[in-house]
Amino acid sequence: MSETSPFNYDKITNLMVFGDSLSADGTDFNTMKIADEAYGREKNWPIQFMKQHNMNLFNFAIPGAVVDPDIVPRKAFKLTYRDQCRLFMDKVAKGKPFSKGVTGENSLFSFWYGTNDLMNFNRTAIPPNMINRTIETLNDVFMTSIEDFYNTGARNFLFLNVQSLDDIPQYINEPKPKYDFEVNHYNQYFKEKCLEFYEYHKDCNIFIYNIKDEIRYIMDHYKDYNFHGEKDHFKGRKNIKGAENKLTEDFLWEDILHTTNKTNKIFYKDMDEFLKANSHPSNKKRSENDEDISSGLLSSLPSYIITLTILLSLIFLL
Repeated sequence: MSETSPFNYDKITNLMVFGDSLSADGTDFNTMKIADEAYGREKNWPIQFMKQHNMNLFNFAIPGAVVDPDIVPRKAFKLTYRDQCRLFMDKVAKGKPFSKGVTGENSLFSFWYGTNDLMNFNRTAIPPNMINRTIETLNDVFMTSIEDFYNTGARNFLFLNVQSLDDIPQYINEPKPKYDFEVNHYNQYFKEKCLEFYEYHKDCNIFIYNIKDEIRYIMDHYKDYNFHGEKDHFKGRKNIKGAENKLTEDFLWEDILHTTNKTNKIFYKDMDEFLKANSHPSNKKRSENDEDISSGLLSSLPSYIITLTILLSLIFLL
């Protein structure tokens, strides 16, 4: 982590969220309030942070959004990551209507992007030998925006990598593997770009949460969480023998792409433990038997708490 601006989780009172439907909570951008229905259901992981840590939530995530519509056009979804950046600059940046009490030190900027981009590539228009370069261009465009956020004063960044596409229910009958070569390249290149960014911005804290491996772990151990199958989803329960009358919380997946509220709470608890463990001063008491999280490699994973994350700033300093 940064030696000049240590990350103190206890002092984070504002959570900025950028992404797509995996993070969106129906924010009214005129008032910056989230939808009552989303709040009541504790729909996505950002609401968990808001409720459990009494944070102010500024959720700019918009369903269907992609990083760059010029690279991945989506006619049915007009708003993109560009619009979310603009909304932040118009609403929360210094001197704007909702900027009171917001500083770089007390704010955590979180991003979960890439899923829609990789799912909606026009693979017939992009030559196979250009797929990886296109993925890299998406990351380059995205990291340019992070520089803009840094210039507004942002110093604490939390990124969620791209989940496996081969593992989601939508592609359950597709040949395997099909998409995860691209997912892995996206995630690896993004990690490299974050390391590069940190090299020139030593006063910031950069965290990457490995949601890809987290979901895979939950799927592999779905019985431990009392889920009905690893790829069964709530909206398809009528076609699953013995699951017709089961409730949402009985499933890992809400539909063919999105996880349920119960699964989202698992994500939140895991991210929360990660941030606590890497806060300065640490909020977590560690014993001699605890794994060294700075290595990013955990040899044994307890079934009730999994920390499948990478702390880039520490890795960089090793």
